[in-house]
Amino acid sequence: MACLGMDVGGSGARLRLVPGPRDGGGPPWAPVEERLVWPSGVGVEEDLALLGAAVERVTGGDPGRVEALGVSRPASVDAEGTITAWPNRPTWVGCSLPRALARLCPGAPASHEDDGNAAARAEAVASGADHLVYLGLGTGLAGGLVADGRVVGGAHGGAGEVGHLSVAGPASGPPCPCGRTGCLQATVSGPAVARRVTRRTRGRHGLAELPGAVRAAAPWALRERDTVAVALAGAVEVLVELVAPEQVRIGGGLLASLPGLCERVADRLEPRAGRTRPTVAPALHGGDSSLAGAVLLAHGLAARGAPARTDDPSAPKEAA
Repeated sequence: MACLGMDVGGSGARLRLVPGPRDGGGPPWAPVEERLVWPSGVGVEEDLALLGAAVERVTGGDPGRVEALGVSRPASVDAEGTITAWPNRPTWVGCSLPRALARLCPGAPASHEDDGNAAARAEAVASGADHLVYLGLGTGLAGGLVADGRVVGGAHGGAGEVGHLSVAGPASGPPCPCGRTGCLQATVSGPAVARRVTRRTRGRHGLAELPGAVRAAAPWALRERDTVAVALAGAVEVLVELVAPEQVRIGGGLLASLPGLCERVADRLEPRAGRTRPTVAPALHGGDSSLAGAVLLAHGLAARGAPARTDDPSAPKEAA
């Protein structure tokens, strides 16, 4: 039997099939991974069909071998697991995740949680930290908090949305896909960085050229890195006051485009006197923290022999 982790994001999805906790009787096998990109102009049913085909591929045509399924997602959901908001994939609004996951892996218990929370859980387990903040730079900004060894889920499992802190101030900040202005992710997300790079260089350079330009100390690239670092440092200073983390882990696909970003964020931190400065470092799982968290969810379900469930954001990190 196997466990399947699935990171469903704004631009696509990643899947990772790993041996289950009771898969000790057969020969060892390596994890199987799959990545897909959402096409434009299609609806949720087409997206789910693509996910179903990906499940078929990673399982070798046998979804029944999946013992448990864990999913990380950026969408907001209600208590029943129905998606209530997802600006980057609006056709999913109204979709019941429990029913959708049951279609992907019939008979397997399934769990889902916010992608930032899943990533924070994975980073806390990997680092051994009981107090940690995760920031994932990508299509948006995923955020997750671990305090006293547990993911902070809040009343409805949606706590830790660092990307929607209004650090810039609602009146002066750029518009966010969520409909508000001034959200942190509207400054530090991949699309925001790409737009500024084009504007700073008057169209001469794009996001793909940013990593090399940072390493070559091109002034426009260093200014862009500092823009992101200053915004993130401001958010971390708020979080130092709220949850006092010992570690801040920064991951996501955009991190590779900004070499030295973690060091710049650490340099820009100005916590008030008497507050302990957290360590700021790259995510131990690199750009795969949310996927690693989804795998942890699946493994935890399989180990407990749990029935299907929708979300458990407050589960101890050791158990999930």
